[in-house]
Amino acid sequence: MIGRNSCRQPKEIVDAGHAGTLIGQLERLRAETLGILTAAKISGDSRTMLHAIQRAESQLRLGAELAGALQAKINLNVRVIRSISDLNEDELKAILSESEAVIQELPLEERTKLLAPRTELKSRPAG
Repeated sequence: MIGRNSCRQPKEIVDAGHAGTLIGQLERLRAETLGILTAAKISGDSRTMLHAIQRAESQLRLGAELAGALQAKINLNVRVIRSISDLNEDELKAILSESEAVIQELPLEERTKLLAPRTELKSRPAG
């Protein structure tokens, strides 16, 4: 049985890794609660019906809190990069590493062509 204070715990521990698990558990708990509510309605047990309704309300509230916590965790950072000089050293190293991995996967003929010195590139005049 779930105690009153345990309903607050998921909001405090929510992160991207646990979110799917928490939502799944909440959905299963809600389905079970609605099943109890249905059985109580059929049997005419108004006390159990009221408890199931209270639990369903708590689960809805928890679901809303969980959704809000997940929404608050979403942080979108957008940075406009106009040229290679806008990148820091770590970003340049990451790009170089990824590029080297892609090049290594190419067939030898394509790799040789790609890495061959290019005579059509002319140095730009300083200025």
